[in-house]
Amino acid sequence: MLIEALLKQSLTPDDIHSIGFDVLSILTEHEPPAADAAAMLSLLYNDGPCSFCRESYVEELLKLCPLPEWMRLECNYDASEELRRMVQDMGTSPCNLVI
Repeated sequence: MLIEALLKQSLTPDDIHSIGFDVLSILTEHEPPAADAAAMLSLLYNDGPCSFCRESYVEELLKLCPLPEWMRLECNYDASEELRRMVQDMGTSPCNLVI
């Protein structure tokens, strides 16, 4: 997907933030394949500088599939109390998407 390729480029934090808003809008207005959506959200989560945005990415990822263990563990230490609470309440079911 074109957006995924763009997110793999060297981007500024402001670029990532702006693209993140666009991706969330795309996910709301359209239904891209789950694997594509998960890949974009994972890249945004990894590089996004904003706790509020990371919450949104995780929330959208949880609609697709349980988080991978590495992301769930990392979220336990996020600056956002809401994000920490969100992952503590989620299950640990396996996910068949590679993210």
